[in-house]
Amino acid sequence: MFFVASVANAETVEISNQRSDKVKVCTYRTDDKSLVRARKCWMMKPGRSAQWRRSEGEGAFDVRVFEAGAFELPICLKRNFSDSYRIEITRAEMKTCAISFVKQSVPVQSWNRLDRVLVNWGADRFWYPATVVNVSADSPRVRIDNGLLVQIEPRYIADLQIPPGARVEVNWKGQGRWYPGYVESFEGDMFNVQFDDGFKENSPLRRIRLDIAHAVKAEK
Repeated sequence: MFFVASVANAETVEISNQRSDKVKVCTYRTDDKSLVRARKCWMMKPGRSAQWRRSEGEGAFDVRVFEAGAFELPICLKRNFSDSYRIEITRAEMKTCAISFVKQSVPVQSWNRLDRVLVNWGADRFWYPATVVNVSADSPRVRIDNGLLVQIEPRYIADLQIPPGARVEVNWKGQGRWYPGYVESFEGDMFNVQFDDGFKENSPLRRIRLDIAHAVKAEK
């Protein structure tokens, strides 16, 4: 990996129900073995999600899923989630009933106006090319290459580096559909991308996002 990432504490967690039936989802302190006193519960219809605002500095937590009927029979228990910005209650046929996604940060650096950078600005693991437009000690303002202007914490701003071998996703022809692959080569702001399905494309930087969780293509 070409810059060092660490897991960032997620204070807001999105919990999403991917099942085809309505469920009750509860969170518990991991050190509460009794599972009697839930921290928070939601009744969730299929395809719906909820936002859970955790207290600053809270530690690990467990997720328990129940049937939504009168008896609220337990479906499963998933222990020891931490620093997850998203929890998905998975489809009934999957082996695990809940999976988590963690947000990653980088060491804080100093930036100047017009610096070209990568930013992790959304509720996902991807890093997007951007330009610093205003410098602030707490949260610089950057303009993402898609035109969006955002204010962002310094720990989610990194050097703009997407070398050959980097794992990326490409917004195919700018139509909003993202496809995974890796960078074969680049010249200026044009990147030759080998997609996982075998296709190739010469893509402009503004349509590329870096997958920092799998930043460099694994060696064969």
